[in-house]
Amino acid sequence: MVNEYKRIVLLTGLMDITDHEFKMVKALLRKELKLNKMQDKYDRVKIADLMEDKFPKDAGLDQLIKLYKEIPGLRNIADTLKKAKAKAKMKQIKKRKTAEKRQRREEPSTSQPMSTINEDVEPETGRRSTQVIKARK
Repeated sequence: MVNEYKRIVLLTGLMDITDHEFKMVKALLRKELKLNKMQDKYDRVKIADLMEDKFPKDAGLDQLIKLYKEIPGLRNIADTLKKAKAKAKMKQIKKRKTAEKRQRREEPSTSQPMSTINEDVEPETGRRSTQVIKARK
């Protein structure tokens, strides 16, 4: 799921913005991402990798949505990101439900009788068969 979120962050969230907007996003996320001087030169791909590491739950998608809502020129991208996240979440839920259905079909039914008879015991008397006793002697 996180991989899907990272794809959304990278392809929709970071690639659809100008270089100036990207610099602004990096500056505003500096504290959350704990960027140092060397990391200021990171490109979009490396920032997406860093976001995935720092925000393992959703690869930083929620952070981008919040940030883009505050920037006037990026509000439409925030809406696009929100829709893409909801779509990815629904896709994951459908996968999970399908897997659960498949697992239920593969499980043995409890209505099928299972043999629990001890083969060493004679069914009529409940005593051990004489062959078993002789074999043990």
